[in-house]
Amino acid sequence: VFNYLKIDKSETIKKRIDNIQRGVRENTDSIDQQFKALLKKHASLLVIRVDLSYETRLKDVNRLTHISREQISEDKKYFLKEIERQFPDWLGYVCKLEFAPKKGYHYHCILYFNGNELRADGVISLALAKLWRDITSERKGVTFLCNLHKKGYAHLAIGRVHYTEKEKIKNFRYVAQYLAKNDLFSCIKKNGKRSLEKSQVKARETNRGRPRITT
Repeated sequence: VFNYLKIDKSETIKKRIDNIQRGVRENTDSIDQQFKALLKKHASLLVIRVDLSYETRLKDVNRLTHISREQISEDKKYFLKEIERQFPDWLGYVCKLEFAPKKGYHYHCILYFNGNELRADGVISLALAKLWRDITSERKGVTFLCNLHKKGYAHLAIGRVHYTEKEKIKNFRYVAQYLAKNDLFSCIKKNGKRSLEKSQVKARETNRGRPRITT
């Protein structure tokens, strides 16, 4: 058992911890702001949560072999390009890359769609899972579809979110915090590469249209 009371509390370590905590807060704010900016442009969003990974492979009895960071990054890029091509109502994304000894490199993703046009988040989730499997067929890609397990979330903020649903909008902060959290991989920031990526929200083209009802 580690004795955390004996950890060196040098100024360097304190600054490092402060920087990590500040980074989590800043990333949480950034994801939350992206969500709210999209909700300002579109009265309703369809929020999809999906985890992208690969089947675990045994290299030998005692060692696991993992798909490289470079490979999953390329697979993710192609995955997003295909979503853009196949789903005209796709609005943007957030993807967080993490590493776990048993699971290897994997992405936690939020995908935003126009909720005024699409409502069947379960059907879309299954289509996205098939797309990932097709792209990574040689590497045996797998997914976890959070939208198929919505009853298990205490703070629901996935599926269809309308701009009047204040509780869901508030709950989204929990989703943002989950993606913004730091693990060992994101703290190391190997080769200076970012582990959190998100799309830019395009400026609103027009203010015309029926005004929103506020409560």
